[in-house]
Amino acid sequence: MLSHTTVKEWRGFRQHKPGQPWRYQPQNAQPDRLLERAGQTARVDHRSYERQGVEVVPGVHLGPHSTAVERKAAHQAEQEGREYEPRTYRARANADAAEKNGIAKALRHIIESAEQAIAKVQQAAEDLMDWFADLADEVGRDAIERKEQERQERQRAIMERLAREQREAQKRAEQESARQKLIDEGFTGGRKGPGGRRR
Repeated sequence: MLSHTTVKEWRGFRQHKPGQPWRYQPQNAQPDRLLERAGQTARVDHRSYERQGVEVVPGVHLGPHSTAVERKAAHQAEQEGREYEPRTYRARANADAAEKNGIAKALRHIIESAEQAIAKVQQAAEDLMDWFADLADEVGRDAIERKEQERQERQRAIMERLAREQREAQKRAEQESARQKLIDEGFTGGRKGPGGRRR
């Protein structure tokens, strides 16, 4: 229930100079202050839903006569145990607006859920791509290590072959030297020259 001070503030909010249209001024927004004082988060906005960018089908004001007719129809439907159906044009318009708003709200909820699901799928895809990248890095490192090991093995094999060829060449040189020595001794006939040396 509104206090006397609250009612006076509300009336002050509604007052404006005669002949001039009332304009919403945030600094004089007494209803907003009253709502805030009452612990409500809702605020008064003079703009239309369209200007606010809100996708809501607006309702129409019933007025006292239509309200009385609809209350009586609702009471009668409740007593007869049947579903209430609006009687007046304005009440039917409000019921249609409420139905459309309910459908729009459900569609927005479905779209938001789909967007959240898409975001989760995208995140999962990014995580999977990161996992594949890490795996590729590991496989790449393994491949590099294998190639390096193969290169070292090839280099070792080349060095061993060169060492073997060098040993074989040295062995051939020694054999050739021994053969040449035998040939030289064969030409001299194994005779000793002056000083007791073989020629």
